[in-house]
Amino acid sequence: MKKSRFSLWMRLTLLILLGIIITVSFLFYRINQQIIETNQLRQEKTLLELGHFLARDQQVIAALKSETSTPEIQQLTQAAEKDFDLDFVVVMTMAKIRLTHPNPEKIYQPFEGGDEEQAVTKGVETVSTATGTLGQSLRGFVPVFDRNKEEIGVISIGMTTTRLSETLTQARKNLSLSLCLSLFISLMIAVFTAFTLKRQMHDLEPKEIGILLEERNAMFQNLHDGVIVTNQRNEVTLVNQAGIVIIEKLAHTSKPFGKQIASLIPMITEFQSRTKTITDEIYQQNGVDYLISVAPIVVRKQQVGQILMIRDMTDLTSLHEQLINTTAYASSLQSQSHDFLNKLHVIYGLSDIGDAEALQIYLQKILEPEQEFSSRMVYLIHNPIIAGFLIGERSRFLEKQLPFMVEIYPDIPPSSNQQKVQLWMNMVRVIHDFLLSQTLKQFAMRLGYQNKQLELVYTLPNDDFLIPALRSLLHTKYFDNLLKTTNGRFTLENQGQAYKLILTLPYISTKEEENDIPNINY
Repeated sequence: MKKSRFSLWMRLTLLILLGIIITVSFLFYRINQQIIETNQLRQEKTLLELGHFLARDQQVIAALKSETSTPEIQQLTQAAEKDFDLDFVVVMTMAKIRLTHPNPEKIYQPFEGGDEEQAVTKGVETVSTATGTLGQSLRGFVPVFDRNKEEIGVISIGMTTTRLSETLTQARKNLSLSLCLSLFISLMIAVFTAFTLKRQMHDLEPKEIGILLEERNAMFQNLHDGVIVTNQRNEVTLVNQAGIVIIEKLAHTSKPFGKQIASLIPMITEFQSRTKTITDEIYQQNGVDYLISVAPIVVRKQQVGQILMIRDMTDLTSLHEQLINTTAYASSLQSQSHDFLNKLHVIYGLSDIGDAEALQIYLQKILEPEQEFSSRMVYLIHNPIIAGFLIGERSRFLEKQLPFMVEIYPDIPPSSNQQKVQLWMNMVRVIHDFLLSQTLKQFAMRLGYQNKQLELVYTLPNDDFLIPALRSLLHTKYFDNLLKTTNGRFTLENQGQAYKLILTLPYISTKEEENDIPNINY
């Protein structure tokens, strides 16, 4: 897999840091603007307050009335400049003639700037920025009134923009230092946050997580076993397709998500209470055996849920018996071939010596049912799975010394639909288990194929206990599900001294399947 140029840790760090830088930069801009505005408002307020203070001074009023500059008024304005760190305090007459100025040469000269008109002509206080003899400056103008409330002059107090810039520069330095400190702390936080997130993601890159997720989903959905995942509250959170099929069988629902696992599989609580990890435990419900494994899901030493793996034991049991039956079928074929040659030699020898009595006894012996059962299965049933199955069933009955003979008519053709054959064998096995439990000494079986159907007929004695128990068996959920899955049916007929159980299943031979394929003309 191609590695990314930047690791997830680096990208997270840069992303978080970028967000912090943008936020802090915006805050820096807004705070800087606020400082400028606040500083200017504060300076304007200071200028006007000082102007009002000087406008009430009697020395200033007397100088303006006489329109004469005196050393006292010059000292007063110089003291104000020094105390309030101002660049100039100018007292001017209504004719805009300066009576005070930091530069004595400018006294008795006209005031420059042009922004004093409002204060001179209308008698209102104003604040403005204009260029005078000292350069560009922030200036406040306050009119001076005598006792009769008549305007007699104007006081101009100001500070050059150079001085204001120095004040703002100092404020910006302090703010910039705070900004740098904030960015350094933000970098540390970004690195720590990115490292923590990377650890939460098990040190994996996004592409690696995506690949692992797809691999997990592919494995999860294609498992033959049913997989069920629960959380800490034992609620179902995840189920694969095989698990849905099994839950439909067990709980008759296709939507298990969010439900308690105990409501779907009641016996699972017993398994959970015994051990934390369970491997291959047998669970039985509705007559079907299931193989269950339970394992905890542990994250950072804490159990956050459980994973259950469930498999229908019917498939395993059927496969095991199929292998045994196939082995028995192969052995029968081998022995039949060998025995057939031996029998031919014996018959030829007895015929050659003319011992008719011995030949008759020998022929009767080889034609006995027990001797020719396997031969009939091989010759009359052309589906090896069914033939092997019946041979295996006969062995089960013989172990309990019970008769097992099957009449085959007509012959059973081969079929490619092995799944239906397997389900048919499951139904037959249920009936045989019942017959073995009843230890019947006498019953008859007939197996035949006609009209694309496989028909199995049992002739059973009319017994007051046997028949009700058989009816109960045939109406169990397990047997009923098998019938629905295979589209099969059964009938139980009372014939006086005996009952007939007829089990019918759709069965299409391989030859008929080939004939059903439509011809396509090119």
